[in-house]
Amino acid sequence: MRITYLLASRKKDEFTVDDVSADLGQLCQSVEYSDVANGEYQVWTYPDGKIYSVSPDRKVPPSALFSTPYNESGTLWLPKLQHLSDAPEMIKAAYESFNGEPKNT
Repeated sequence: MRITYLLASRKKDEFTVDDVSADLGQLCQSVEYSDVANGEYQVWTYPDGKIYSVSPDRKVPPSALFSTPYNESGTLWLPKLQHLSDAPEMIKAAYESFNGEPKNT
């Protein structure tokens, strides 16, 4: 089974899909540390329907709060996924209604 990743961000009190990709690294390369540390993102997987929280794997200095995982200096931090729940029907509907085509599929 090939997994497709959906990046969902918090909008008010719910998460909505912003991007879809078969490449988890590419999907998370533009998220900022401060948003990830504040729980603003989730990764959903399709077709298995799992929901993961996204958190940074380490702390960074205050000067790097708006950094992305990878930059010209190398890897400052990496997104870490933790399984929260399963919601296969919700994720299937989100995947099918997303306007963009999956990248790198």
